[in-house]
Amino acid sequence: MLPQTPVASLFLTTLREHHRNIFVIVAIILLLVGGFIQALQFLLWVGAVLLIIAVIAWAVRSLSGRTR
Repeated sequence: MLPQTPVASLFLTTLREHHRNIFVIVAIILLLVGGFIQALQFLLWVGAVLLIIAVIAWAVRSLSGRTR
């Protein structure tokens, strides 16, 4: 246990504030990463739907015999 001196008290206060700042930074990073992952999952679904539409359009075009 540190003795209660002004320097020790200041050190403990600074250490607590430093830990709080680290927690805030980690929370912001996790929030951003979570948002990016959700956006990427949404874009993956959009890409899958567009791929299915393109395959269906290609199949209809090739089965109907259209050259254009």
